[in-house]
Amino acid sequence: MNDLSIRPCQGCGGCGKNGRCVVDDDMTALYEKVDAADRLLLVSPVYFYALSAQMKTFADRFQCRWSRRYLLHQRFRQGEDRRGCLLVTAATNGARLFEASELSARYIFDAMDIAQGASFLAPGLEGRGDAKARPDLLEKAKAFGGELAKNEFGQTPKQL
Repeated sequence: MNDLSIRPCQGCGGCGKNGRCVVDDDMTALYEKVDAADRLLLVSPVYFYALSAQMKTFADRFQCRWSRRYLLHQRFRQGEDRRGCLLVTAATNGARLFEASELSARYIFDAMDIAQGASFLAPGLEGRGDAKARPDLLEKAKAFGGELAKNEFGQTPKQL
């Protein structure tokens, strides 16, 4: 995301007319990729109990898909097996650390007409290599990776 030029949603309402964003930037190519995808993995660090600014900007630009679905009543690839998962890490271990990220992911996937699958939540990871000292987390990551490799992505939302 850092290498792309993606402007924030302008809140202009232009997408309410046809379900397409009026802003022409690198997000245009991402819409096509997400629309073509059967599986989508949202990955972000958690900063201040929320998704990163980059992920939030990406998500907010899917307001056009929300408009398409809920204002224009146009479903996209309805009935197809499209699923998404969330993978988030955080430095701290707060009790409600991932609630905002999971809630955001639920509605991001909903706007995209993608069913939400499993979430992988990894607290207590401040720096590179921190996961190596967490065998419990590595086992969970292995199980999550196995699910992704099988292209399963979980039938129902669950925390791994």
